[in-house]
Amino acid sequence: MPQFATYDRSKLAIHICRVSDGAAEIIRAIAGEATRDPDLAAAVEHTVHHPQRAAFVELLRRGIARGEVRPEAACRLYADVLPALLTYRMALNNQPVTEYDAVQIVEHAVLPLLAAPRHPHRRSHAMPPVAHPD
Repeated sequence: MPQFATYDRSKLAIHICRVSDGAAEIIRAIAGEATRDPDLAAAVEHTVHHPQRAAFVELLRRGIARGEVRPEAACRLYADVLPALLTYRMALNNQPVTEYDAVQIVEHAVLPLLAAPRHPHRRSHAMPPVAHPD
């Protein structure tokens, strides 16, 4: 597993659990209403999703600058991965996110997806995601 300079798995897991604790019911309620109310949907996008995504993209850019994150990862698609996994688990499956779950999600799904290649001189054959106009 890559060694991310700022990655402290216990602190990250505790933060994820704190943020996700009790969020499932709120997420389900807002998502349900937002499908019927375009103004609410726009407000949620503007006040929640966009700032969250921008913060994740900035975090990814800092990881790229340190050589820890693949260069194509500083985009909307990669920034949505962790929130999508957490939302799926909490809101759609009605499961809590424990510290163990948070560590497993980050270490086995998120970090491998974001990690810069160990051999930067070797080219990846993976297609980078298409940039989304934000």
